[in-house]
Amino acid sequence: MYPSAFRASAYGVYGESILFGKNKYLYYYSLVVTPIIFASLFLGAAFYLRLKKMR
Repeated sequence: MYPSAFRASAYGVYGESILFGKNKYLYYYSLVVTPIIFASLFLGAAFYLRLKKMR
């Protein structure tokens, strides 16, 4: 299993989890978690690039 697929399954990004299988609550959870993951990724990248630019 690829690391990205494992992370998606572990965090329930696509509505399916390693621990709980697939159910409707995980689908709703994935709708909330996925934007947070993307936001943290882009904010982290922007912060890193800005910090690197300041030096």
